[in-house]
Amino acid sequence: MGYKKWSDKTIEKMIKNGCGSGTGQEYTPWIHIKDVPSEGKGNRPLGWKTNRTHQFLSNLEFYVFLAYEWSDNIVDIREQFPLDRNKTVELAEKLSIKHSVYLGTDVNIVMTTDFLLTVKTESGNKQIVRSVKPADKMSDRRTIEKLQLEKAYWEKQGVDWRIITEKDIDEKFSKNMLWLHNQKGSMGIPFKQEMILLLINELKTFLFESNETFLDCFARFENHFNLPGGTAILLFRHSLANKNMKVKDMFVPIDLTKEILKILDITRVEEREGDMN
Repeated sequence: MGYKKWSDKTIEKMIKNGCGSGTGQEYTPWIHIKDVPSEGKGNRPLGWKTNRTHQFLSNLEFYVFLAYEWSDNIVDIREQFPLDRNKTVELAEKLSIKHSVYLGTDVNIVMTTDFLLTVKTESGNKQIVRSVKPADKMSDRRTIEKLQLEKAYWEKQGVDWRIITEKDIDEKFSKNMLWLHNQKGSMGIPFKQEMILLLINELKTFLFESNETFLDCFARFENHFNLPGGTAILLFRHSLANKNMKVKDMFVPIDLTKEILKILDITRVEEREGDMN
């Protein structure tokens, strides 16, 4: 795969084409997976909040994203957000930090922030910024310099900035979200939306009134309504992803071999959020 050839003209064209601008579904990340070598596996999930394809260069970025997807307080997620190059060059001079250039060129890079988040607060929406880095890179001098530059940039804008590492990620929560995330829509469920809602209401009754394991209850539900095998699991994942049903704790594995009452919240008590604001 050929990566983007960076130049001042390339940058000008990208800005003209709207890269790094917009919000919600209209936002276009500055960097796409195809543009640069990614650290680990790149991910391109369809966002719950934005209804657009996101661009993550590493699994760590993706896992952080899953936590922000789950949080009701996060209303917009913009990844690979560009910083004003003139401002970062000026700040680099003031801080005596060498500004990065694109490989094989003398062109100053357009620095990017991993996450620009719009957060809902009691006083209205505000923006915060999060930079994602593996913990083992936090002792690298050059990495620290670039983070210092990024921090100074956002502090000058009056925007809260913080670093996220894998130590901030709960593995059990991430696994639960991986299991749920692509089921926000009705993918794989062979019914129209009206029927899906009716079946979910029936499934709730089965689950809330049962002391069985999930798998036993699902089998009984499918047999009762003469549904294809696996339909109940898809309905359950769809319902959890849309928060029509809740588990007691998203930081505990959703194990379908366990008794329903040990996992499912049948009292609708609000569980703690999986965010890292």
